[in-house]
Amino acid sequence: MVLEYEVEEREIVRRGSEGDTKEAFDFSSKVTFYKKNAKETQSLLSQVSSSQITPSQDCKEIVESQCKYSLESDSDSENASISPGKYDISSYSFQLDPGQSKKQNIKRTYFACQKNPEQLKTSNLNEHITSILEVLEKNSHSQGEKWRAFAYGKAIRVLKNAKFKVNSVEDAKKLHGIGLKIQEKIQEILETGQLRRVQLESSDERTVTFNLFSQVFGAGPATVTKWYSQGFRTLEDLKQKAKLTYQQEIGLAYYEELQQKIPREEVTQIGKIVSDTAIAIVPGLKVVVCGSYRRGRQECGDVDILMTHKKTNCLTDLLPRIIQELEKVHFLTDHLTKIENTDKYMGVCQRAPGMPHRRIDIKLFPRHEWACALLYFTGSGHFNRSIRLWARKLSMSLSEHALVRRYSETEKGEPVPVKSEQEIFQVLGLKYQAPEQRDI
Repeated sequence: MVLEYEVEEREIVRRGSEGDTKEAFDFSSKVTFYKKNAKETQSLLSQVSSSQITPSQDCKEIVESQCKYSLESDSDSENASISPGKYDISSYSFQLDPGQSKKQNIKRTYFACQKNPEQLKTSNLNEHITSILEVLEKNSHSQGEKWRAFAYGKAIRVLKNAKFKVNSVEDAKKLHGIGLKIQEKIQEILETGQLRRVQLESSDERTVTFNLFSQVFGAGPATVTKWYSQGFRTLEDLKQKAKLTYQQEIGLAYYEELQQKIPREEVTQIGKIVSDTAIAIVPGLKVVVCGSYRRGRQECGDVDILMTHKKTNCLTDLLPRIIQELEKVHFLTDHLTKIENTDKYMGVCQRAPGMPHRRIDIKLFPRHEWACALLYFTGSGHFNRSIRLWARKLSMSLSEHALVRRYSETEKGEPVPVKSEQEIFQVLGLKYQAPEQRDI
């Protein structure tokens, strides 16, 4: 690894001095820092500066201070600053300074995770097209055609974010991400106001059945296909004849209720019940409702709650205790995972008697994983894919557990210690996006 570092360090300086700043940037993003003291670090910074490659100020400060930081803090603020401590960032990626490369900055804005919030539309000018494509996306999902569904989803997002109404196939061609096959479907929609394939699928027994069965909790594409091949066509068929798992039995029992969207106010109330119960058991616990709720949606599909504590040992056996207390007050009605699990729970809750049953997930993360977990479980899925792709381009890997340096497809470094979502964006050289700006 040291040899790789020495070779690539020379390549940065050489290519930068030759004026090839893009190639220098590419090499600088691969540099692995194994510096033994601040003098060597300062030497590298001087060489990088002379080759017209300027690290971001945040990155520069981190390297100059030998990258040692503490994750432990008495502050619960997500904006709490890093303080000197025992943790060590053993590698880092340099970014071009915003003023150095206009081309690189433009590329950054191509990523969904860096879209200017002012550019995000509040209304869909192409509802006449997207509403029909959404039917195809749903049908593809239910039949396990994930890549076809992904293609439809991508086209739908592009059309929804378009600044103009698409009135012709020529208009559609102006949009990046709309392929030839999607263009053909758009043309048919514009000419006829409908799509023949959607009409055929709406009356197709297989498609209708797959859409019905795929909404049963715990039923994936393989299970749905098996049920269909066994001759089942209705939910009653499943209840009477199918061999079901416990999760599928629960999914069928509350099928209609679990299809309903949850009003934001109810999600708030559910979150408070869980939070009050958990904090009564372990004071100082941090509890956040994530998912579409945290992104500001007025309706949610389920309730996703994350918890952490600044003292990791406080999390030991905490989740089973919380579950037991919530079960005692009849808030949790059914378990979809074993209650002995120590870090993740999936179940069904009911805020009050007579109210609909709702899906709820509760997850515990140690404090050093909190920032990455909060970012990941806030979403959206599209935003997460975008920021993970950006991280990969910097030879890093971002998951719900950590942000780490990638040396190769199989070899990774130690996690970069980040205490907040803001710091993740800083490390990646990205402008911070608030949760509501990630609802894309």
